[in-house]
Amino acid sequence: MIVRRIVLSGFRKFDDRAIELSDGLNVVRGPNEAGKSTIHTALRTLLYDKATTTDRKVKALKSWGAEEMFRLEMDFEVDGTLRRLTKDFAARTCELSLDGTSSCVDPDEIQSSLYSWLGCPTEKFFESTVCVKQDELAKLDRHEMAERLQRLMAGGDVAARTALKKLEKARKDLLVGLSSPAKSPGPIKQAMDGLEELQRRGERVGEELARVDEARVLVAEADKRLGGLRRELAALSATIEKNEKARALKTELETTRRAYAARSRARALTGEISVLRSERTALGRVATDEGEEVVRELRSRRAALDEKTRRLEETAAVGAVSERPPLTLPITGALILLLGLAAGAALTPFLFLLAVVGAALLAYGLSPILGRLRSGSGGEASALRSLKEEIEAGEVEMRSGLERLGVGSLEEAERRLAAAEELDRRMSAKEGELRGVTGGKTLEDFEAETQGLATEIERKEEVLAEHASSEVDPVKLERLRQEAGRIEREVAELDKRRTEATYLLKHTDADPEDAARLEEEAAELRERLERLEQRRRVYEAAIEGIGRAEQDTMAKATEVIQQSVGELASEITGGRYEEVRVDEKDLAMTVLSREKGEWASVDDELSQATREQFYLAARLGLLQELCGEARPPLLLDDPFVTFDSERRDRTMRLLRRLSEGRQILLFTCDEEYDGYADRVIELAGKDERA
Repeated sequence: MIVRRIVLSGFRKFDDRAIELSDGLNVVRGPNEAGKSTIHTALRTLLYDKATTTDRKVKALKSWGAEEMFRLEMDFEVDGTLRRLTKDFAARTCELSLDGTSSCVDPDEIQSSLYSWLGCPTEKFFESTVCVKQDELAKLDRHEMAERLQRLMAGGDVAARTALKKLEKARKDLLVGLSSPAKSPGPIKQAMDGLEELQRRGERVGEELARVDEARVLVAEADKRLGGLRRELAALSATIEKNEKARALKTELETTRRAYAARSRARALTGEISVLRSERTALGRVATDEGEEVVRELRSRRAALDEKTRRLEETAAVGAVSERPPLTLPITGALILLLGLAAGAALTPFLFLLAVVGAALLAYGLSPILGRLRSGSGGEASALRSLKEEIEAGEVEMRSGLERLGVGSLEEAERRLAAAEELDRRMSAKEGELRGVTGGKTLEDFEAETQGLATEIERKEEVLAEHASSEVDPVKLERLRQEAGRIEREVAELDKRRTEATYLLKHTDADPEDAARLEEEAAELRERLERLEQRRRVYEAAIEGIGRAEQDTMAKATEVIQQSVGELASEITGGRYEEVRVDEKDLAMTVLSREKGEWASVDDELSQATREQFYLAARLGLLQELCGEARPPLLLDDPFVTFDSERRDRTMRLLRRLSEGRQILLFTCDEEYDGYADRVIELAGKDERA
């Protein structure tokens, strides 16, 4: 940045003054109180104060006795482009124009652009880098230099070590009571305890409200669910009822059909019994009780006759044997006897024995005949005749009895009697079945009770046909009953839960407003706690950052100073000191003294002027590093009063060389700097007003 022109209107001692500046080294010369510091302040105000500020220090800059605030204007060049900055503190306006055409009136945007062109983001950074005030170098010692370099790097007036102490104390106060109990806990602990209590209360209220909400939802869902379940249960119950009625009706119909079938069966049995009776009647007198008695009597007579006939036959057989004895034995004996006599000439014991046997057989065969001839046979014949007469009489009685029965033989009578008994057995079975069918009632009464069965069967069949569409098989019906039972249990359970939920809704003390109030209080505490935690994080980050920055600053400063100071110090001291070492802990500088051939401490072994030369070299080197590509104007407020002419000459030649790439403004009372300047601006005395 190159400042071309500054216009001060109503600013301190200047009612209306324009200051023209050029590239390179500008010397602003004038006696004390001529306005050198005023111009310096005007530049700072133009660059960093807003026209809308209410700062008393800024208001105090208006001209003495003036009622209105001042107006400042600056023409400057950046990258070859001319711009004009106007700040009217009376009108509270700010304008940045480009070549007198386009303009910007947004204060924030203007300030952002200025910071970028200057390379100095804050006013303090600007004052601590590009501004070198009178006697400031002479006052710096080793420790102050270390802190000053930290301020330069941080862009503030507070050294890192001081800031760290303040931050650590603030962090400690913030965290009291967190790691161990404390009588007076810090803000974070207080907020945490309060939030915890609010959360406990909120949880209790929230739980109660949740139960209320659940109860409300449960009641609504239960009503909806119960309606559906009851409709479903009604449909199932109707289906089950229809099927149960149908089953009962089927049972009744089956009973009616059985009754109707029983009537038909009774009629059939009655007919069958009548046929059996007719068949029994057709069997004649044999099928009567009298006939049955006659058959038994004839059966006895037949048995007696059969016995007498057997005896007659046996007796007749024995008599026939006695009258005509068998001739086999006497004939056989005679033959044997004759054979024995014929062979008598040869009389041997065997033949003799044979003759004896033949004589015995002959005698045995003739002995019955001879006996019968002696006793006679008149008695046996009489017995036989008597037995035959009894048999014949019995046969006559048998024929007479059979004639009475109307049968030709006892066998036929027996058959008819057996047939009658079979018919009786069958009639008895059918009569028993008939009594079972009629229930012991008379056939007439039974017939009277079953007269309307056909009509009843027809009616019930019609009703069953109407229920056929909803009829299900027994397995499915059982499943329907189970489902109905399940639904009834679910309905009962839902009713119970609904009753409990309704009771809770009527008797709860929970109030959503209490929850909202507690939540608001908790939210406020959370926000406060978050702010406190954020503050803690900021403190810790700042502590860490400053500590790290301090280390980085020291390391970077060491590197920059060692190189830059070495080069610049060599130029300022005329090559007397070239090599510089910087202690990383406190930035204490030591230089290689050619005269002594050893390292010497800048603070302890060099003169004040030489020491200030080193510190100026360090400042210039840091300025080059800190501002980077930006080239803010370097403002020097007569800092070389302790330098002798030779040192001042070498220093001014150095500044002259540096001014080739940077604008430098040197405020001084002495004319000796005019020869080094590209432009000299001379100010009037203190009693003159411009």
